[in-house]
Amino acid sequence: MLFNNNHIAVDWDKNDIRILNFRKEGSGKVKVLHAVQTEIPSEISTDNADQFGEFLSRTIRSHDISTTSVIFMVGRERAFLHQLAIPASPEGEVANLVRFQLAQELPFAIEESTIDYIVTAHNDAGAVIGVLAAAVQTEYIDFLRHLARSAGLTLKRVGLRSYGNFMAVKTADYLDGGLYLFADLGLSGLEIDILSKEGGLVYSRSAGLSDEKVLATPLKQVFLEQAILQVKRTLHAQAYLAGTPDSRPRSIIVSGCTGWEREFLDAICNELNLSGKVFELPNNASVENSSAFIAGYGIACAQYRPRQEHFDFLVPKKAIDPQAVRTRQIRLAVAVVAAIMILAAILTHSKVSEKEKELKQLNARSREMDKELVAFRKFVHQTGKVNEWGTRKVNWLDEIKSLTQLLPGTEKMYVKHMFLTESPSGEYRAEITLEGQAKSRQIIDQLAKTLSDTGRYEVVPGPQITLQGDDYPENFKLNLKVSKADGEGTPTTGPASELSKDQKTTPSKMNKSEV
Repeated sequence: MLFNNNHIAVDWDKNDIRILNFRKEGSGKVKVLHAVQTEIPSEISTDNADQFGEFLSRTIRSHDISTTSVIFMVGRERAFLHQLAIPASPEGEVANLVRFQLAQELPFAIEESTIDYIVTAHNDAGAVIGVLAAAVQTEYIDFLRHLARSAGLTLKRVGLRSYGNFMAVKTADYLDGGLYLFADLGLSGLEIDILSKEGGLVYSRSAGLSDEKVLATPLKQVFLEQAILQVKRTLHAQAYLAGTPDSRPRSIIVSGCTGWEREFLDAICNELNLSGKVFELPNNASVENSSAFIAGYGIACAQYRPRQEHFDFLVPKKAIDPQAVRTRQIRLAVAVVAAIMILAAILTHSKVSEKEKELKQLNARSREMDKELVAFRKFVHQTGKVNEWGTRKVNWLDEIKSLTQLLPGTEKMYVKHMFLTESPSGEYRAEITLEGQAKSRQIIDQLAKTLSDTGRYEVVPGPQITLQGDDYPENFKLNLKVSKADGEGTPTTGPASELSKDQKTTPSKMNKSEV
């Protein structure tokens, strides 16, 4: 099947041309889009490819047919047709056998011919034992190629007109069991076939209409008489048709483009004592004189059949070389392996790309988290420092308050300097140095003892100097190491308490102290 689903089938004789534009429907049936029958002007020669091609192109354009895909057909008068019985053979070897047998019978050189065939019979093992072979002079196929180029068309196939007739009546269900006589009428000649639903195109011949009768005789009458005569000659010439009643045609099918098909059918049925029908395109009641397009319709139906079921003289079937088959299979296998490898590489590359993308995203996220970690560590460090400061920092206001509660009143001593220092070693919390003057040395010793007894302070006395002529002659220095938490060990009774009360009653006397 061709990829393009819209084609035209062109059929002609010396008098008129018939163009059938068709496509395949989704249901598998052929749908007729345009059916054009027109008379060929007398000045146009159908044997001149350039002249006839230009006329064909004008006709197609004038009827709004858009496709340029064309199928031509070879009339029976130009084809050598032969039923062949061949030794049981695989389909790949049939073409050589057909050429060998036809070479003995062709009226022209086989080298100058184009040969195609359809398979008509197989044995029980599936091997081919019968074919219908046809040969056409290559010169005429070249003419059809030239004609398509001149008309601006793309030639897709060259079929056999007789086989198109068979495909049309078969597709339209005109055939039942037995043989059927078929006649396709044209003003310049007619085609006569013997058809069978099972056997296909059993026999086919073309017949020209002579000018033996006087021209004054009405044309229709002359035509009908000569057409009936040719049909009777066909039947009498075929001895096998007269052998038994079963071999006689059971009915006749008539088609044509003359307009006299109904009169011919009535006359031939009366002459041969047969029943019959005039062919009409199925499902195309709107097509006028639809039997004129029977060959084109049959060619259209064959277009969508498997290749071995229709003729194509443009690309005929050829013998298959086993070595070429093996080479093709090897190449195909290599191509399949290469395709798989390429597909695998593409998939792998795709996966790697995805993973690389994910890795980049993860790396970017890692860098962001590293930055956050640095900030977090700094924060933790700062928090630790704050916590450490909170656990180690001395509340000097509480310390001074606790200390002043232990100092005697200013009538006994006063503090000139107080030095406060946190301990860096962690052995004690802080160090306080007191420098001042007292009334007597006993007062200083009593203060040192009071501070030591609290258990809070480790007292280290400094140098003491006695000054003469001063109300506070004893100059002292005490180093206090604070070893317990704030507020612990503060005495509430004893001398220290009394000193503390004195201190509380005279807080203004601390004005000489420096902190």
